[in-house]
Amino acid sequence: MRNFSLLVFLALTGTPSFAQKAQMKIEDIKADGDTTITVRKGEKALPEKNYEIISGTDEISGDEEFDSKRALTSWKEACDTWKKEIRELNTDNRVLVISCGAKKKTTDGTKTTYTSSAHYKIRVKMRD
Repeated sequence: MRNFSLLVFLALTGTPSFAQKAQMKIEDIKADGDTTITVRKGEKALPEKNYEIISGTDEISGDEEFDSKRALTSWKEACDTWKKEIRELNTDNRVLVISCGAKKKTTDGTKTTYTSSAHYKIRVKMRD
């Protein structure tokens, strides 16, 4: 009966919990390559994103020309103008990638046009 009373007492009060301490020595951390150790506690410890990367595309087209070389020159000028406009927005080194893309030749009868799909990536500041 005494054992039964002890068992009921332990069941009602709960058994003591023993937590094991985490013990890690610096020697236990492998440092073969690059090693980063991060200690966080709670949500506030997570880093906030200050910047966001925005990607986009634009269509670049040169003028229609009878001469193929003039059409190519027109496309190159349109490409340079587009890059210049994007670079003018490049305050604080925001432009990461800028490319006019591969040119595509289109012939309509006797007129030739060059077009391309340009792409860019810009870093935009989200908060101060």
